[in-house]
Amino acid sequence: MSPNPPKPFDPDFPRYLPDEAFPEYRHVPGINLEIQGRFGHSEDSIIDLPPPSSWRDNTDYLFGVDLFNHAYWYESHAIWNPLWHRATGNYRLFINGLALVSDALLLHHQRDLRGLRDQMSLGTGKLTAVLNAEGDVYMGLNLHLLMRTLDTFISPFFEENITDSTYEEPASFPLLRLVL
Repeated sequence: MSPNPPKPFDPDFPRYLPDEAFPEYRHVPGINLEIQGRFGHSEDSIIDLPPPSSWRDNTDYLFGVDLFNHAYWYESHAIWNPLWHRATGNYRLFINGLALVSDALLLHHQRDLRGLRDQMSLGTGKLTAVLNAEGDVYMGLNLHLLMRTLDTFISPFFEENITDSTYEEPASFPLLRLVL
């Protein structure tokens, strides 16, 4: 497990809510304390759940995307949790799939191979179900392209010879690129 905080795959990737402040640090279980409040699992503050068609107005969803893209993987999961708890159907599968992929990336950082494989498989399975039911783009995210990127990212972790460079030099960079 790396004692260093996760680093974004692309630190210059544009944000969807640039005025929303990031947490003061990235939480890594076993390394530092969980941030309480909005960025921890202690609250379910969302009252009204915007429908998937209103994703551009869903600040929790968009902020979760920003957190994910900037390697705040634990925090993106925590932001999406209240959405997931209130959503139903494909909306619920979609948010849960993103949260599981976020978990997988944190486990990648921690070099937890089994956890990485398990969470990525669960997350991509849910996202694939949404892709099959809703089509290529759902809530602004091109699921077809994301699934290809995730497949390229995870494939080396199912090979026999996994080395430090497998972790340090990923085959692709999973980022959530929204179609605005």
